[in-house]
Amino acid sequence: FEGVVGTDFKDVIGGDSKNNKIYGGKGNDVIAGRSGTDTLYGEAGADTLNGGDGDDTLVGGDGNDTLRGNDGIDGLYGDIGDDTLSGGDGKDMLYGGADKDTLNGDGGNDDLFGGSGNDTLKGGSGNDMLDGGLDDDIFEGGAGADRLLAGRGSDSYDGGRGKDLLSIAGQTSGVRIDMEAGTFTGGGFGVNTIKNVEWVFAGDEDFIDVIKGDAA
Repeated sequence: FEGVVGTDFKDVIGGDSKNNKIYGGKGNDVIAGRSGTDTLYGEAGADTLNGGDGDDTLVGGDGNDTLRGNDGIDGLYGDIGDDTLSGGDGKDMLYGGADKDTLNGDGGNDDLFGGSGNDTLKGGSGNDMLDGGLDDDIFEGGAGADRLLAGRGSDSYDGGRGKDLLSIAGQTSGVRIDMEAGTFTGGGFGVNTIKNVEWVFAGDEDFIDVIKGDAA
C-alpha cells in the first residue's frame, strides 16, 4: 500500500493506479482513490470519498459524508453522521451506521444495511438485500428480485419491479399482514406500509395473526 495522511484542514488528495491507503484527518476532505484496490478514511469532517475503479473500502468517519464506490466490489461504511453512500456497479456492501443515511446500491447485486437512524435504502438494479435496522426507514428495492428485511420501527417497503420478498422475523407478538391494504402491524415492528411485494415470509408462525392476500 501507498500511505497518505491528510492535515487538520480541508485536503484534496488523489491516489494513483496502485493500492492506496489514504487518511483524510480533520477537515472537510475530498479523497479519490482512482484505480487500484484502495482504502479511504475520511475521519472527522464532512468528507467526499470516491473509490474509483477496483475493489475499494471507504469509511466516512464522523460528519456528514458522501461515499461513492464506482466500479468494483466495494465496501462503504458511513459511520457517524447523515451520510450518502452510492455503490456504483458491482456487488457492493453498504453500511450507513448511526444517524440519518441514504444508501444507493446502484448496479449489481448489493447488500444495504441502514443501522440506527431514519434511513433511506435504494437497491437500484440487481437482486439486492435491504436491511433498515432500527428506527423508521424507507425501502425501495428497484429493479430485480429483492429481499427486504423488516426492522424495528414504522417503515415503508416498496419492492419495485421484479419478484420481491419481505422477510419478517423476531416478532414478539402477533403480526397482521394485509397485502390488499398494503400494511403490516404488530409484533414490535410499528405501523408499516407495503407495495410491490410479491412474497411475505414470517419466520415465527406462532406470532402470525392474519395474512391477507391482494386482489390478484
